[in-house]
Amino acid sequence: MNHEYNENLTEEYESESNDKASVLLSILFFVLPVIGLIYYFVKRKEKPRACKTYLVVILVSLGINALFSLLK
Repeated sequence: MNHEYNENLTEEYESESNDKASVLLSILFFVLPVIGLIYYFVKRKEKPRACKTYLVVILVSLGINALFSLLK
């Protein structure tokens, strides 16, 4: 029973550690938000935490772009 519990904890930890947002992908999605949106919709069920972070980066990027467009 204890061994089974440890395996479940290990699997849960590994899935959490694989769900961290990458800095390089965040930068890429900030520069190219369309690619980020595609990635978000493809991977959102596999990596929900990372995709939420990427979505925030994408929205910030789009907001900044909109702001600069209005200031022109």
